Amino acid sequence: MHEPINSMSSDRISEWLFSALKRVEKPSRYLGNEMNRILKDPQSVGLRMALAFPDIYEIAFSHLGLKILHSLINKLPEVFCERVYAPWVDLEAMMREDGIPLFTLETKTAVADLDVLGFSLQYELAYPIVLNMLELAGLPKKSALRNESHPLVLAGGPNTANPEPLAEFIDAFFLGEAEEVVPELLRVIKQAKDEGLSRKETLLRLARLDGIYVPSFFEPRYDEQGKLVETVCNQAGLPRPRRAVVLNLDAAEADSHPMTPLVEPVHNRYAVEVQRGCTNGCRFCQAGMLYRPMRQRKPETIFNLAQEGIAASGQESLGLLSLSVGEYACLSPLAKALFDTFKKERVSLSLPSMRLESLTPDLVATLKQERKTGFTLAPEAGTERLRRVLNKGNSLEDLERSLNEVFANDWNHVKLYFMIGLPTETMQDVQGIVDLARRAKEIARDNGKKNAKITVSVSNFVPKAITPFQWCAFAKEEDLLAKHQFLRDELRRLKVQLKVHDTRQSLAEALLARGDRRMGKVLERAFSKGARFDAWKDRFRLDPWLEALSEEGLSLDELLYTEKTDADTLAWDHLDFRVSREFLWKDYQRAVEEKALLNCAYGACHGCEVCDEDQGPKRVVMVPTDQEQHPPWLPTRLGDHVERIDTPQVHALTPSPQGSTAKRVFRLRYRKHGEAVFLGHLDTMSLFHIAFQRAKTRLRYSEGFHPKPKLSFGPALPLGVASEVEYFDADVLQTLSAQSLKDRLNAVLPDGFTVLDTMEIPERTRSLGESISRQDFQFTLSGPLQDRLDAGLRRLESDEPLISRREKKGRVKEVDLREGILSWRKLDEELVEVSLANTLTGAVKPSEVLALVFELTDNEQYAVRIKKSGVGFTKRRPNKESTRNPNHGQQPHHQRRAARSPRRPGGERQHR
Repeated sequence: MHEPINSMSSDRISEWLFSALKRVEKPSRYLGNEMNRILKDPQSVGLRMALAFPDIYEIAFSHLGLKILHSLINKLPEVFCERVYAPWVDLEAMMREDGIPLFTLETKTAVADLDVLGFSLQYELAYPIVLNMLELAGLPKKSALRNESHPLVLAGGPNTANPEPLAEFIDAFFLGEAEEVVPELLRVIKQAKDEGLSRKETLLRLARLDGIYVPSFFEPRYDEQGKLVETVCNQAGLPRPRRAVVLNLDAAEADSHPMTPLVEPVHNRYAVEVQRGCTNGCRFCQAGMLYRPMRQRKPETIFNLAQEGIAASGQESLGLLSLSVGEYACLSPLAKALFDTFKKERVSLSLPSMRLESLTPDLVATLKQERKTGFTLAPEAGTERLRRVLNKGNSLEDLERSLNEVFANDWNHVKLYFMIGLPTETMQDVQGIVDLARRAKEIARDNGKKNAKITVSVSNFVPKAITPFQWCAFAKEEDLLAKHQFLRDELRRLKVQLKVHDTRQSLAEALLARGDRRMGKVLERAFSKGARFDAWKDRFRLDPWLEALSEEGLSLDELLYTEKTDADTLAWDHLDFRVSREFLWKDYQRAVEEKALLNCAYGACHGCEVCDEDQGPKRVVMVPTDQEQHPPWLPTRLGDHVERIDTPQVHALTPSPQGSTAKRVFRLRYRKHGEAVFLGHLDTMSLFHIAFQRAKTRLRYSEGFHPKPKLSFGPALPLGVASEVEYFDADVLQTLSAQSLKDRLNAVLPDGFTVLDTMEIPERTRSLGESISRQDFQFTLSGPLQDRLDAGLRRLESDEPLISRREKKGRVKEVDLREGILSWRKLDEELVEVSLANTLTGAVKPSEVLALVFELTDNEQYAVRIKKSGVGFTKRRPNKESTRNPNHGQQPHHQRRAARSPRRPGGERQHR
């Protein structure tokens, strides 16, 4: 095994990848051929960069901020921005084995050949993946070792609240919100490149920009006991790095023409950010402090973005996102308007977890019309005393009112989020979680939901930078485990499901969240000991971290279990995040005294200094003029900083015309080639469903609780096999010709898919699954495999049995493949075509032919090129007992099995 080289031509990488994708768990992660993807001619731009997310595709693609930034940067004519995500362990092993460098999704360009590499830091336990991606790219991990030929390595995101553990590895951090500063940052880098400036000179220019922190220009100093005393700037004239803020969210960049994934990500929806910032002042919440002040988008802006984004993406789910979406005062009328508009287009509306006090009857009445899965509420703590400590601002009455609304509107599953290990927490507070779960069960029964499912989800509190709790100690593991066991025992008696976060992962997260620059050495040591996908529960190991701490002479007592005081220097004190340290300390003291603060968006200012005239914008909050639309928590008397706006009217928000509802049934033949052959059957069905949405062509749906689009596909094409004879049937609710349907779909399909023929068929035509009786496959056995071809043909001509052992549900069944092999012929010295029978009980697979007829091992099969060259249809006429089943073989986009949770790998089984 050898390390990846740092540069290689994109053609060479693409050639290698095509071969490698036959051997990985989920090859479609690495295709990069999404609908609406952005491509530019690399020769026509002056600056090339990649946005990097340190996790796999399904998680990376779900992140809204990265999509917005990707769209914003690519609107700059001089810049081409691509994407690079972490390869899963199977592909990484092959990359290291064959010396393949980390490459971009869009053009398969080696990352080392770019000008800029920008990481998004969303979770501390992804830091080992950052080091791994740098190593895979062939770049020195430490910034001090990089030279003028290497790309600048930048990083941004919420984890830059404490960037010190990564300070030795990142050239420059972006603090805060990127939309208004990134264009200037890239302009400076491009100008420095054109002028031939050195790496240090370029970084000095960047360090003078708002929001940029260059850690090499700052030095931490420690006392004799190893305690951090201060961090000082070693370059004269540099300003204190200060968080950047977007002044006008309503005019800020929003990705209204989003890429549509071909692989289902964790969150598969088109999302619109309705507001930024939160003024509830929850003392544990880092995002609530980092993204102050509150800024809201106008309802009409949100609605227009929703219409544009849904039309462009073909998505079936619309998400309204913010830190606390219930605080958006126009939410209820806006949600109703969106629902009334999109319900005819079968687009669902989703919201994140709601604060108890912000859940209104009008909002619940709107959401009840959606397909009901689970409703999520976040009490956070079990007792009102502890909620006052957190400044959570909700009461038992709020929870009871919300639960009554939810169960009365026919939800059967409620998830309640809590934290444990909180400051001042006692076992009485933990018992309060049990009491609230019991009360939820009672309210469910009172509303006729005797079998309602209650899930309690518990995370471990981790003190984070730039919060009032940044001085707090982290709870010891034995205390957390004891509370977990108490909850497990008590909730089991109530028949309430409990989900808890791994205490070991929380411990490692706390180390990186609170640590100073010394944690960089710990991180590097842990990485060398095997830390990689530590955000994934089944891959996390604590031992590398504990061993690295010991080798660096650091202890958990010093770093985690000791509460800090106002006199202590914190690792991030040299950075200005606009919320003053004095305010955070005073609010911490109020927490100890169990004193709550009212939401400052609608009342008195509490002096956090974000809204000072010389520091940043004032609060921007909008409320409807119609008093009846006010949420119950909104005060009647509002401050001058609140903008009153007209309530959005449903009749003004009309859906796009859908055309007539005449029924047509079409049979379509399509080509699947290139890298698209690595897209699985379920993903392919989903792709065509989205294509119909984007082509503004309405499909018929089945009836019932989960309506399904009436798309019926032929037999599944094995992964890695090309074909020009794939078929599906579509029931269309529009008057259009076969040629028009073909043109519409080809205009929106991604690379690798082309509709070749379209014909209208009678509604009672036999389904494809019933009528396709034969499939022809061509196998190319070249090079050292060529001698197997003639031997395989002789084996086919003999009478010896070809027994395949098939396993299903733990039982093994032996099948003689001769019954399913209809004919064969040699086309040339390397090419043979085999016709296989297709039956409803199961067809012969090409992989079985390669294994038993040509006696190829799994590794040898990877070298065989396979193409589906033809199909045969039965000539029997349809009858009353055997008619086309429009639901056969279908699985709609919104019902496909979702990608697994972010802590476990997901995907289809490997096809061989």
